[in-house]
Amino acid sequence: MSTTLTLQPLYVVTLELTHGPIPLHVGIGGGSGSGGGSDGLSAYQIAVQNGFTGTEPDWLASLKGVPGADSTVPGPKGDPGAPGADSTVPGPKGDPGAPGADSTVPGPKGDPGAPGADSTVPGPKGDPGAPGADSTVPGPKGDPGAPGADSTVPGPKGDPGAPGADSTVPGPKGDPGAPGADSTVPGPKGDPGAPGQSITVVVVASAALIPEPPDANTLYLVSA
Repeated sequence: MSTTLTLQPLYVVTLELTHGPIPLHVGIGGGSGSGGGSDGLSAYQIAVQNGFTGTEPDWLASLKGVPGADSTVPGPKGDPGAPGADSTVPGPKGDPGAPGADSTVPGPKGDPGAPGADSTVPGPKGDPGAPGADSTVPGPKGDPGAPGADSTVPGPKGDPGAPGADSTVPGPKGDPGAPGADSTVPGPKGDPGAPGQSITVVVVASAALIPEPPDANTLYLVSA
């Protein structure tokens, strides 16, 4: 509660009353009497007379009212302040913004990135590359391929092989050859034969006439 007294056009006194009503005696100079009035009590002295205990600084501090409750009605927006000087200390990083729409204009090609680590998972097989030029340096001989299936079409006759070494094991006897044509050139004369045994030829009329036992050096002929 506050009380405002207008004493003269040049004096306005406002008191904050926190300890009940305080009698106020104010002396005003300049009256028509013959002498000035006596000095009145100070506001602190009057407060002590009315029960205040404490020093004058304590009383001055008590003149301040308790803070009021926060207003529930927003006040009017103030005028914008003058622009401040740019800060020389970078502020904290803001939250990421919402993703923008994809650009319809390709951007410039970026610098090559650092080589990544080799993948441990084989990638898909790529498309066949264009045929390269023939090498002028023979490559190493490859491993023998797997045996192919036998061909059902006879191949061309190969060149005669080199003569093999003579076998040390006799082979089986071959089949008799076809009779050859008689030679038109007399062969060489053979060596003389061993002396033959003399045989006597006897013609008989019947087999009953052949003696028993027959002679070993006799040839018996039966006439018809």
